[in-house]
Amino acid sequence: MEFIAPFVFFAIILVMATLGAVLLVFFVWPDAGLRARTAYAAMLGPGIVLTPLLLFMFEGGEEVIFGALGMAIVAAACALVVGWPVSHVATRRLARATMIDVSTFE
Repeated sequence: MEFIAPFVFFAIILVMATLGAVLLVFFVWPDAGLRARTAYAAMLGPGIVLTPLLLFMFEGGEEVIFGALGMAIVAAACALVVGWPVSHVATRRLARATMIDVSTFE
């Protein structure tokens, strides 16, 4: 159980960051299409989580080309496995929830 808990915690953090990225993309780029907003949020969500770790890696000033390559692989995997499905569902639900039905006010 102690081995699985950090991965579950990291997955929850990625999901919450991706949901926040969906809202951010919705308000910053309201004219973008659903596919574009889904792609932006899928990349931005894991990027928000992994950017501090990347900055911490480059703080030492050493050459960390293998670390950067590994981080790029982890970021791409997070965006594909967690970011895209969450942003796909959340973007469509947010678009459907923000559409105003005129017949409600008649």
